[in-house]
Amino acid sequence: MLQKTSLNILFLCDFPFAGAGGVGRVTEVLAAEFMRRDFVVTYFTLSEGQQNVHNGITQYFLPKNEEIDSDASLKYVKQLLAKLQIDVIINQAGTKVDVLDFLAKLKSEIPVLSVHHNCVACLRENYRHIITENFGERFFFRLFDHSPGWTLLDRYHLFKQGKIFEKAIEVSARLVLLSEVFVPEVTTYVSSYPENKVVGIPNPAPFRAVTDVEQKKENRLLYVGRINYQQKRVDLLLDLWQRIYRDFPDWHFDVVGDGPDLDDLKKKAEDRQLERIYFHGFQDPRPYLEKAKFFCMTSAFEGYGMVLVEAQAYGVIPFAFHCFSAMEDIIQSGHNGLFFPKFDMDKYAHSLKSMMKDEKARKLMAENAQASVKKYDPTCVADMWMDLFDAVLKEKN
Repeated sequence: MLQKTSLNILFLCDFPFAGAGGVGRVTEVLAAEFMRRDFVVTYFTLSEGQQNVHNGITQYFLPKNEEIDSDASLKYVKQLLAKLQIDVIINQAGTKVDVLDFLAKLKSEIPVLSVHHNCVACLRENYRHIITENFGERFFFRLFDHSPGWTLLDRYHLFKQGKIFEKAIEVSARLVLLSEVFVPEVTTYVSSYPENKVVGIPNPAPFRAVTDVEQKKENRLLYVGRINYQQKRVDLLLDLWQRIYRDFPDWHFDVVGDGPDLDDLKKKAEDRQLERIYFHGFQDPRPYLEKAKFFCMTSAFEGYGMVLVEAQAYGVIPFAFHCFSAMEDIIQSGHNGLFFPKFDMDKYAHSLKSMMKDEKARKLMAENAQASVKKYDPTCVADMWMDLFDAVLKEKN
C-alpha cells in the first residue's frame, strides 16, 4: 500500500466532468474518496472552457482558441502540471485517439494511467450492431451490408482497434480495464505487450448499499438506461411485459431514460395496448430504484453494466442477458440476480414470473444483492488505485 501521505492527482478527459454521464459520475466518486484521504485532486479538460470549481475541485481547460495538439496547448499543460506538482495522471478518456496523440506529444515523465471505459473483445463480437446503429441509415451502408463487406469491415476493425490499444499501452504507465476478465481479451487486438502494462480495476459504485429501503418497495419492475434498439434492445422490454402483465394486475413497469427510439417505443406499447407501463424520460433514477423490486435489462451488449450494481445497491434484483464477458463480476446468477443466454425470452420471462410470486426468495436475493456491492465500495476501489500508484511511482523512481 502506498505510504506517501499526500499525492497530487489529475483527472484528464476530453469533455467537462460536470454532467459527463457515467464517466463523470464514477470520476466524482473516486475523486471524493481520494480527497477524503487528503490527496489533492484536479480536473483537466482537453477542450476550451472557463476555469471553474466543480464539487470542490478546480477544473482547468485548454487556452482559448487553441487546438488540442497546438504548441501553445502543450506548453500550457506542461506548465500547469509543473505548477500543480502533479504526481499521477488518470486519463478518463481512455483509448480516444486524439487524447492518446496529445499524451504522446506531451512527453511528460508523470505516470499516465489510461482507463478504457468499455468491454474489450465484445467490441469485435458486436461490431455489426455498432456499425448498424451508427451508420444504418446512411446511403453508403448498403455498399458493405453483405458477407464480403462485413468480412472487410471486421479486418479493418481489428487493424484500427489494434493500433489504438498499442498506442494506449505505449503512452501509458498502465492501461486500466474495468475487470480482470477483460485483461486477456486485449490479445484480440494486440498479440504482444508487456504483461504488467494492462490491469483490471472496476469502477466504484455511485451508490452505496441503501439501508431501510425494503419498506419502500412496491410491485414494480424497472428499466433505467438509454432508449435505443441496436445495443440496449429496449424493444424486448415490451415483449417481456406482454408475457407478464395480464397475470400480475397489481404490478407496474417503469421505463426511465431517453434516447433516439423513445417515441417509437411508446408508440409500439400503445399499438400493443400494453397496460401499466410508464415512460418517464430522463430522470434521477434513485426514487424509482427505491420502489422497484426487479431491474430488467435486455441489452445485446454492455461495456460493464454498472447500472446493475446501482440496482443491487437499492435492493433491486437485476435480470439480464449474459451480454458482456465480465457479467459474473456483478451477478452470480441465482444468488444476487439472474442472467440468461442472450435473447432467451422464455427463460427470462419464466424466471421473472417465479420470483414475482415468491416474496421470501425475492427478499433473500435482494439482501444478497445489497451485500455484493461492497466490492464496488469507493474505499475498496480506491485501495486498488493506491496499490497501482505505488507500483508506477516506484517504477518512475
